[in-house]
Amino acid sequence: MIFAGDFAQLPPIGGESVSLYSRRKIEDVKTYSGHCAVIGKSLWHHVTYVVILHKNMRNTGESDMDVAFHQALENMRYKACTGDDIRFLNTLVSSKMPHRPYVGYEPWRNAPIIVGENKYKDKINRLGCIRFASDTQQELTVFFSDDTISPEAEKKKDSKSKNSKTSTINTISKDLQEVLWDLPPCAHDLHAPPALSLCRGMPVIILYNVATEMLITKGQCAMVYAWHEGKGAFGQHVLDVLFVLLDNPPTSEHIKGLPCNVVPLIRLKTKAQVQLPDDTMLWITRNQVDVLPGFSMTAHASQGQSLSPNAMYLNTLSNDHAIYTALSGSQSADKTVILQGFDSSKLTHGASGQLHREYREIEILNDITQLCFEGKLPAEVSGSTRNVLIESFFGMERL
Repeated sequence: MIFAGDFAQLPPIGGESVSLYSRRKIEDVKTYSGHCAVIGKSLWHHVTYVVILHKNMRNTGESDMDVAFHQALENMRYKACTGDDIRFLNTLVSSKMPHRPYVGYEPWRNAPIIVGENKYKDKINRLGCIRFASDTQQELTVFFSDDTISPEAEKKKDSKSKNSKTSTINTISKDLQEVLWDLPPCAHDLHAPPALSLCRGMPVIILYNVATEMLITKGQCAMVYAWHEGKGAFGQHVLDVLFVLLDNPPTSEHIKGLPCNVVPLIRLKTKAQVQLPDDTMLWITRNQVDVLPGFSMTAHASQGQSLSPNAMYLNTLSNDHAIYTALSGSQSADKTVILQGFDSSKLTHGASGQLHREYREIEILNDITQLCFEGKLPAEVSGSTRNVLIESFFGMERL
């Protein structure tokens, strides 16, 4: 089994305290999640072969800007950006001054802006839809969801918290449905959109792995190509099928009767909780096409993506992990833009002690792996866990 990843990117939900490199003692060992955490850490410490890939394969440019960008990213991994790094990053801040990037110009005008929270994403997407329709001289067509109350048995089975303020509503009236339509997608646990404002050519992002064999995968960017519509339970416009043109897919997709890389997306039922304006949690089943406008995405959603162009709003990102994640997706420095200034203290003063220790141990394991590959590792250096192996390695060095 091969693991691939970067601890400089976002830690799991809960932060560094629940990460693999956390030194915090696991207290809830009698719970299922506690068991999983213990097993996970144990398995991780049994990984003794490590290969560090130093070369940036996403941004391979050799210009002065790209070289400075590579150095800033390398220092950012350790939360140790220098004054030169900060000055370089400030040259990427959006400005209408000559020879500076500006988010309102191409190629960033329709690029997804990376933000820290879903509430910012939803606001940028709403404004982006209006602006795109104006730019292309089109009218937006709004397609609403069909929502129903989830069965009581399912609500009890999937309930997350006994203390949550749960609604006792049994049916969705027209007034309640209009309230649900007015909520942002982030009010829904799974971000299923209550309403989609669309026009042809608009960028969208697919939310789920609908059909991996047809390249309809989570996070795939696309453009609205066409649609078939119908009428919902209250006579509203609903999408029956949305046809999208995949943006730069890894391979070409040909479906009989459709142009190359055009794929259909149908409405799907998604059962989850939605938060009403009074903070009541209501279990609903939402019937909607699972896409969102592609004018913004969260740093979490951007992980693993290569973005060109790349735009980001760093002031909404909470820490160095999120900022590194947003910036490391850039394929080139000259197509990267930062909205507004940013707090440079988030990128300086050093990473946490536990993360530094993890980096150090991984680098030692990388050296051991290289010696083993070259046939230069003494036979006495061995160990089934990383601590035993590293102790054995340093014991041989002292001899």
